[in-house]
Amino acid sequence: MSLVRREGTIDIWLELEDVRKGQIHLKLTWLGFSENPAVLKEAMELSQNYGVATSLLTIRLDSAKNLPPAKEGHKPDPYAILSIGKKQQESVTLEKTDSPVYEETFHFLVNNPLTDTLIVKMMDRKSSAEIGSLKQSLDTVFARPSMTMEKQSLILNVRSEARVVMDMRLRILQVKGKGEWEAEQEEEPKEEENNPKQTEAEAEPLLPATSTQHEGSSETISLSGEEDRVEETKTTELATSALKTGPSDNEMKIRLTIRYSAQTQMLVVVVITVNGLPIYKDELPDPYVKMYILPEKSKKHKTEAQKDQTDPVYDERFDFPLLDLHGKTLHVQVCDKKFMRKSPNMGQAFIPLDDLHTGNAITNWYPLVQ
Repeated sequence: MSLVRREGTIDIWLELEDVRKGQIHLKLTWLGFSENPAVLKEAMELSQNYGVATSLLTIRLDSAKNLPPAKEGHKPDPYAILSIGKKQQESVTLEKTDSPVYEETFHFLVNNPLTDTLIVKMMDRKSSAEIGSLKQSLDTVFARPSMTMEKQSLILNVRSEARVVMDMRLRILQVKGKGEWEAEQEEEPKEEENNPKQTEAEAEPLLPATSTQHEGSSETISLSGEEDRVEETKTTELATSALKTGPSDNEMKIRLTIRYSAQTQMLVVVVITVNGLPIYKDELPDPYVKMYILPEKSKKHKTEAQKDQTDPVYDERFDFPLLDLHGKTLHVQVCDKKFMRKSPNMGQAFIPLDDLHTGNAITNWYPLVQ
């Protein structure tokens, strides 16, 4: 990725591995972020030619206030569903409260910020009933200075004083030419001073054309300057490294990157890869990883299943809201979606979080036991 960032665009043929003969042709272009609205015209042309998104919307869902009960006399168990078109993401559920505090961050790749609309629905987990919703046109965000709306208290369309508090920020995706990233870094010494420990892997990542999020998952897109990020470029490099330097024996192991931010009270876990899964009755497994926090057994997060794999690569990020790490343990299970065995559980690991240093991302192999 550092080569793509430095050159802007590369056109390359790569030899295929594990086959006698074959090559794949790749053309990679580095897309950076711009807060200049005038760049949108160029991004729209790129979108029409290649089908990529034009911009990235970052939403910081802070809280909701005065939510109505889903059932008379009972406080709701509220969670939020955020959607733009067919792309949908979901917050955690907070129990028995009409004023939940989420402090969660969401990222959406946007096709056209002048016409797309963000829809936020507040739901009750027990009844699955909608307890309020709102629509926010993205052209309003686009028209703001620096394309940013901070601490917006938005009214839900219910007969009450219910509101949702959130920040929204748009950044236009812009093609970066050769040397432009280094030039930008030289022009912004203040940011460098404020982030003296920023590394090369923390630069803005190459973004995919589309992105989805299933239950509990989170896109591995990062914004320069966000404290709670785990960078897409970094995790991609780790996943590649995991394939090359993974365990040579047949022991089952999982490679994870774990990071906790005390400021955002968020535990970030990146599932990189699993090695050494067994074959049962000549049938390759369809493994997936699921996780939750003990002892309270928080909401379960899980990866997509990888079909017919004994060494699956996931590179998926998950966020766990946690007030602190004291007495907490991350429980990780690798399961087989085919369920050919007596139990779908292939192996598990219990990872104590007490000694995790705040702010530091730790990448390790963890043994899986049955």
